[in-house]
Amino acid sequence: MELSKVLDGFIDADTLIIKAQVQVIRERADRPFCCLDCQYRRELVRVYLTNVEQICRRFVEERRTKLVKLIEDKVRWSSFCAFWLGMDQSSRRRMSRDKQNRFL
Repeated sequence: MELSKVLDGFIDADTLIIKAQVQVIRERADRPFCCLDCQYRRELVRVYLTNVEQICRRFVEERRTKLVKLIEDKVRWSSFCAFWLGMDQSSRRRMSRDKQNRFL
């Protein structure tokens, strides 16, 4: 983002620090932050998507690690498999949408 576009901010250790407050009203998935200036919106979406990507990556990695630990523990894994396969499909579907700590 160009420095001339930033109205309020300060420099600290050669880093531009700015405060931003964004209010998004009736957001559309195909045009995020549509109420903002076009150039600022592009920059914000770039930063926002990077942060979302990092959060998703951490989430998936944490879940993957937990699943690997469960699979490696043969006793817990066989117990879980028996439990899971012993349920009807609608219960499995409902539980797969529910929070993990309710049944793990």
